[in-house]
Amino acid sequence: TAESESYIPLVGGLANDTEKGIANYNKVTLINTNGNFVVSGGKSLNNTIHSANNNEVTIENSRINTAFAANRADETDCNKLNITNSVFTGALTGISSLKEACSNILTVDGISFEKTNKEGIAGVEAIEGQKINDNAMYINNAKAFKISMVEKRLDSDGESRLGLSAEGNKAVVNNSRIYAFFQQKKLIFAP
Repeated sequence: TAESESYIPLVGGLANDTEKGIANYNKVTLINTNGNFVVSGGKSLNNTIHSANNNEVTIENSRINTAFAANRADETDCNKLNITNSVFTGALTGISSLKEACSNILTVDGISFEKTNKEGIAGVEAIEGQKINDNAMYINNAKAFKISMVEKRLDSDGESRLGLSAEGNKAVVNNSRIYAFFQQKKLIFAP
């Protein structure tokens, strides 16, 4: 759509080799920033890469579209996304992983969403998830429609493509106004 084309990607590490591509050990920091940014610590240029690990994204006192610590890689391990006192015009996803997401951390202290059509926070979005283990999210002072620790994305036919192993994931939510919370729900439609 024309609206999605106006998003501005801001990526710490961008890789384009599906078989061997890596976007590891990147850092992105936004402070007092206002823009239609889609922020990623590590991301694929095309559709998928091998790994986006050990990336860190920090956003403070900003208004942006959305953010990921790592986005669309087979392996997304040990990434961190830290949000403080910020407003989002789209949903917030800590990790978007195709196959494996382990030991990632999403920390939020003060977040709200500008729109009201079911925007929310997902710790891990599993696109073809096989192993989603030992991830954590700590949410404080949030106003959101929903929070999902592990969100299983469905294909265009509404089917789950692969099985999902989700173990040892933790969500801690304090002082927040949330309308729906899912610790580990496998079948949630993604936008």
